[in-house]
Amino acid sequence: MTEKIIFTVIEAVLLLGAALFIFTAVSASLNAGNISGIVLCGAAFLLCLFRHELIQFILRLRNGKGKIFLIAALILCLAALSIVGYISVRILSCIDRQSDEDLPVIVLGCQVKGDHPSVMLRQRINAAYGYLSEHPSSVCIASGGQGSGEVMSEAQCIKDELVKLGISPSRIIMEDKSVSTETNFEYSAEIMDRMNIPRRAVVVTSDYHQYRSSLIARKHGFETYQTSARTSRAYFPTYFLREIIAVIYLYVFG
Repeated sequence: MTEKIIFTVIEAVLLLGAALFIFTAVSASLNAGNISGIVLCGAAFLLCLFRHELIQFILRLRNGKGKIFLIAALILCLAALSIVGYISVRILSCIDRQSDEDLPVIVLGCQVKGDHPSVMLRQRINAAYGYLSEHPSSVCIASGGQGSGEVMSEAQCIKDELVKLGISPSRIIMEDKSVSTETNFEYSAEIMDRMNIPRRAVVVTSDYHQYRSSLIARKHGFETYQTSARTSRAYFPTYFLREIIAVIYLYVFG
C-alpha cells in the first residue's frame, strides 16, 4: 500500500512536469528544452507505471548473457548523469559574478515582438538598466540583429527601451548585425577594439544563459562579469534543459 502511494505521487509529479513543458511549448515556442522535458517526463512516467515488468526484464537479463548489456547501460547512465550534473552546477554557479568597477555592459539580444521586447528581452533590459543606473560611467553595447519576423533589430529595441527608462543615448552603442551568441561577442569585440576599450565587460543576459555566454566570450578574449535577468519559474526548467543541451554541443563542437 505504501509503495502504491509513493509511486502514485511520483507519477503525478511526472505528469505535472510534462504538462509544464507542454505549457512552455504552447505559450512560448517549441524548442529542444521542452521537447526533451516532455520526452524525459513521459519516459519516466512509463517506467514507473510498468516498474514491475521492468524489474522482471532486468532480472532475466542479469541471469543471462544480458549482464554485459546491463553493465554498459549502467555505465552510460552514470556518465550521462555526471555530465548533466557538472553542467548544471556550472550554469547555476555562473548566474551572477559582480564587479564594483564601471565596466562596459554588453546586453545580449532576444526576440522582439512587433515594436516591443518579448518578456525575456524586457527582463534583460531591466537588468541592464539596474547596472547602468548604479554605474553612471559605464557604456552599453546593445547587441542583436534583426531576426525573422522582427520589425526592428534587437539592438534598436534594447536602446529604445533603455532611453525610455532614462539612460542617455550617448551611453548606448548599437551592434545590430549579430545573429547568435557567438556573433554577439565577435562584433562587440570589434566595436570595443575600435574604441580602444579593453575586452572586460559585464554581460547582461538571462540567468540560464550566462555560463555558455562566458565560454563563448572567453574564446573572443573577453574577461566577463555577469548581471543576470531572472527567468520566471514556469519557463526556467525548459530553458535550463535546453541550455544543458547547448553546452554539450559547445563542448563537442566548440
